[in-house]
Amino acid sequence: MKGFVFVNTSTTEFYKGRECEPSFVKITAQTGLENTAYVLLFTRFKSLTAERASRWTKFDMYTIGAGTFIYDVYSDEMLEDAYFQTAWLEYQIVITNVAGKEIGRTDIFKEKVKMLACVPPTPTIKP
Repeated sequence: MKGFVFVNTSTTEFYKGRECEPSFVKITAQTGLENTAYVLLFTRFKSLTAERASRWTKFDMYTIGAGTFIYDVYSDEMLEDAYFQTAWLEYQIVITNVAGKEIGRTDIFKEKVKMLACVPPTPTIKP
């Protein structure tokens, strides 16, 4: 994990869409490089049962100070969301300097965070 002090996720499972909780996973990364300008998060879905994966989606992570960056990943913000009901969320984080040159990168995190199908409870009417 060149350039990173730590990378953390808020949960190991989240739900597709926004009707069930948790509906997102917060990814936090702390860099150890003084010349960090941008921290980019790349995410994709990987099937739980097949060798099928979505295209990578790129997000700009937000700084909260002290070299720490965060991003809340919701399934409906990712490319090819409609093709996956349940899947692994694979992710990789890249650090660039002001010129846009890569100065740090994590490996691809695999099989650490799972997206589950959301099945909201059916309301019942009592007589």
